[in-house]
Amino acid sequence: MDNQIKGSYLLINRNSIELANRYNKSIKVSSDFYLHFTSGSNLTVTNDLEDEIIEQSPLSVKINLLTNGVELTLSQLAIGDVYYLERESGIEALSSDPAILAALFDCELSINAIYQDISIGFRLGNLSIYENIFKLNANHSIKVISNKITLIEHPRRVEVFKLAQENLLDTLPKEVARCYSNGYVSELTGGIDSRLVYALGLAGGASPKIDFTIGKQFDNDVIVAELISKQSKSKHIRINNNLMDSQLVEDGYDFVSSSGFSVNAASYSWLPSVYRQLDSVRTGQLTGAGGECASDFYFTPFDHLIKSPYILDEWLKKRLYLSGNKMLKVIPICDELHKNLFNKLKVIVNTSSIDTWRNSMTSLYSEHRVKNWVGPVLNASGNYYNVAAPLLSDTYLTWANSIPFNLRKNRQAQIDLIQKLNPNLANIPYSYQVEKNNLLNNKYINLVNKIYKRTLSFKAADDIGSTSTIKSLVSDIFINNELKVIMKDKLQMKDEDVESILSNPDLYTKQLGFLITACWAKRKANEIKSMKVIEMQKTYI
Repeated sequence: MDNQIKGSYLLINRNSIELANRYNKSIKVSSDFYLHFTSGSNLTVTNDLEDEIIEQSPLSVKINLLTNGVELTLSQLAIGDVYYLERESGIEALSSDPAILAALFDCELSINAIYQDISIGFRLGNLSIYENIFKLNANHSIKVISNKITLIEHPRRVEVFKLAQENLLDTLPKEVARCYSNGYVSELTGGIDSRLVYALGLAGGASPKIDFTIGKQFDNDVIVAELISKQSKSKHIRINNNLMDSQLVEDGYDFVSSSGFSVNAASYSWLPSVYRQLDSVRTGQLTGAGGECASDFYFTPFDHLIKSPYILDEWLKKRLYLSGNKMLKVIPICDELHKNLFNKLKVIVNTSSIDTWRNSMTSLYSEHRVKNWVGPVLNASGNYYNVAAPLLSDTYLTWANSIPFNLRKNRQAQIDLIQKLNPNLANIPYSYQVEKNNLLNNKYINLVNKIYKRTLSFKAADDIGSTSTIKSLVSDIFINNELKVIMKDKLQMKDEDVESILSNPDLYTKQLGFLITACWAKRKANEIKSMKVIEMQKTYI
């Protein structure tokens, strides 16, 4: 497989030159700092001094060379690869790879990051998997001026709903259509997000030559996607998610490393095998990732009660904590870690009224969950193809943030937008409606679908391969041993509790997947440390 050429960089004190030969170019940006970098599809280094980038890929990093330093700018959500080392003296270094910073500055795994991973399934704010290393927050950029590295906060773009929608309709259809014209395929499901992207492209005057859907022949997603492709006269490809066990561990390690050790990346270790099946038919892929930022994901009927700290703590346990968290009870320092998580959540949310609370919830979803869950997986996918994510663009997020509460319910604003863009596309049922609506009034399709599932004993969904992926990885002897070390050393679990959890991967699937990420983060930093020692030895020979 011909992987994409991804960029990478390291900005570091001139006295710390280890591993600089990993990069193609080096520039002295101040008396104390050097920028080592390799340009690529996700990284541009330029002396373009424009104050603002109108529409930037959500995955790209732009480094502007200034007369006395550099400036790193990203999209509104800041999901590009920007990590920084910060200690008591301030920010000391920047890199596209947190493992390099961890290796150079001897940073251990962060116990708070691991706890957030296994308890709520994503990390809040700028937390990375390593101590003292942070990921750039949403609405921030970084400047290096006169030997000082500074974080700069930018106000979020705020527009009224009508104006934001007009801007979206004026911008995104042309951008999506341009991707289709350049040979990008469409990731198509029976859901709302991928259909919105599809409708945007059709409204821009282009349709994809090829659509693909991951799933089995009679899956609802596949059935609906085929109907959409037929309407636009595009070729539809169905891809089976057949795990390639011989490559799963290797693929997973590379994928998780490329994600910056995102909490959920190990669950997607199967994706590279899917990407290989598409190599010959596409230059890039259009995804609907991020579309749910327009929804009421965290809203509940009891939001007016949220002023009470007790209610907020219960909300955290009942709404954010994952299933399978019986595991947390065997962590001796669980109470302390939960308190830390609760205090961080209190800083993020505003409980003064139901409106401020719900505004906080939309930000929690987009600026924390999506940024630290969806974004890194797309960054890792950028190793295999050109990623286009229009629903993570500043234009879409500004529109999503402007949606009134009443239009968030059942994702009504998105559905209305699809209807406005392409009424014919809007008339095709969504996959969640297929069981309720007799698709195309065809009883035969539904009957065969039911028989097919019953015959093959499909008792529960496999989350498109994630569950079986984690179970397969846990069975690997080397990974299993690494998990034991992490659980005992970092979480202080007893031997019998560790064995009980590892012997029940069906119950603790998500948590084990998140812990595999921690294992691989530790392994990667140690590998780079070994390379660092070799480079130093060469220097003194």
